[in-house]
Amino acid sequence: MLKNFSYFNEAKFWKLVRANVSVADRDVSLVLDLADKNWENEFSLEELDDLDLFGDPIFPQIPTEITEILSEVKTLKTPVDVYNFARGIVHDPVKEPLKAWLSLELQKTAYLHFYGFDLEKMLKSDQLYELWSFVKSVVAGSNIVSVGKEASSKANADAINNKRSIAALNQTCHRKMGHKMDIIYRTSRKEVGCVETGKGSDQTKEMKDGLTKMPNVMHDMLAQLAGTEQMLRHEHVIGSVISCSTICLLDMDSPDGYIARIRRSEPLEYPSNSDDYVARIVPLLELALTGFITMEKTRTALNGDQPPLQRLRATRDWILPPNLHTHLFPTSIF
Repeated sequence: MLKNFSYFNEAKFWKLVRANVSVADRDVSLVLDLADKNWENEFSLEELDDLDLFGDPIFPQIPTEITEILSEVKTLKTPVDVYNFARGIVHDPVKEPLKAWLSLELQKTAYLHFYGFDLEKMLKSDQLYELWSFVKSVVAGSNIVSVGKEASSKANADAINNKRSIAALNQTCHRKMGHKMDIIYRTSRKEVGCVETGKGSDQTKEMKDGLTKMPNVMHDMLAQLAGTEQMLRHEHVIGSVISCSTICLLDMDSPDGYIARIRRSEPLEYPSNSDDYVARIVPLLELALTGFITMEKTRTALNGDQPPLQRLRATRDWILPPNLHTHLFPTSIF
């Protein structure tokens, strides 16, 4: 696999200003997950801060009119109060889709807490489409669509089949499927995000989904988005890992060099009863909004990207290197 990195241009390496060394000098995986505590053995705390804060922030600013509504929600006491407040949010459902989303999801989640529910006994599909529906519906009314029902990632499939060709003697192998995700976000025929859920507190599945499967798929999405180096530096792929009662947001980008950086939010808990509903639902909605806003910024950059006329080549000196897990391991492992 080392021959795949022969095109690396050292002048394009991501340089750490404080240490005066490149990230590539220390990172052999080329996927830098800043939530991985093992990096504390390679980088100082100051260097990790530099890596985290470089480029775009992980949490973009939420529109003022939405933050004002959420601020009012924080002052309420019970799910019934939130339900009645949400019914009174004045909005145009066509011109103000985010307000419409906020009104509907506040009513829906508040109503669930009128009589209580047992999250642990709910089916995985019920959890996703009843409890966590706001993660899927936040894109409603935009030019981003959410595809559910275990959709296969086209970007991941293209990467897996990258070396597939017509054989001279042996039968040509069939095209392999990409990893299936519970939700895939698409826009302009490109994939910009995904969601993976787990029914119960299965630590093994949580590790595979959050630490292996999803980063691999997101890496292939990120690599396929960019038509130019400038575009690569401004695009983000968003992922959400839902593990029964918690959710974590992943943001993958490549702000410099050949590194794909992953930044994660602190896991947030779903409300467990009517007493903690208000305190927990607002941060969850804010998290869904930040993911949507980031995907919208990527869509805007994607539509504004105008690649120049250029000859077709197998590789270029700015593209992300291939995902090792995608090429070395079969899909069924993850």
